[in-house]
Amino acid sequence: MLFRIPIPNQAKQEKQATTKQCTKCGKTKPLTEFHKDKGGKYGVQSRCKACKNAAAAKYRAENPEKVRAAVAKYYAENSEKVLASQAKYKKANPDKYRAIKQRYRAKKRNAQGTFTAADWKAKLEYYGYRCRYCGIHKSETSEGWLEADHAIPLSQGGTNFISNIVPACKSCNCSKGTKTFTEYLDGQ
Repeated sequence: MLFRIPIPNQAKQEKQATTKQCTKCGKTKPLTEFHKDKGGKYGVQSRCKACKNAAAAKYRAENPEKVRAAVAKYYAENSEKVLASQAKYKKANPDKYRAIKQRYRAKKRNAQGTFTAADWKAKLEYYGYRCRYCGIHKSETSEGWLEADHAIPLSQGGTNFISNIVPACKSCNCSKGTKTFTEYLDGQ
């Protein structure tokens, strides 16, 4: 029976490796710049993360129908898992989730501008976490949060820039509807 005896220098070299050369771009990078792969040399893949991501982006751009079909198939087979993951993210990141939802809504209406969760947080801090219309604090609302309301509604040509966003409780936001900020305040 044959036994494989590791060569001491090779084993020592693999344990001490902290960098690796990417097979795609040829650059030597830290092992943290490679995705993990138990079967790969040093426990990482042969191509760096940047090269893998670039290749994936190129594939998605060149094959949108295939990607859409693959995503639809995965969702059909794993809908409970996907929905649970989304619910977990929504609960852990409510401000980020609301910013994503607002961007989606604005994009559907072809509105200009965008804002991030950090922008929204700064806006909330500016208003003291209070509704711009009635002054209720977010902790006093039944939901425990405030909505990002467009002072000039998207339906009236308003933008999705943070300068057009004000915090509003759900009650005020719903009653304001498609009125502008001044129309709503004048009507009260």
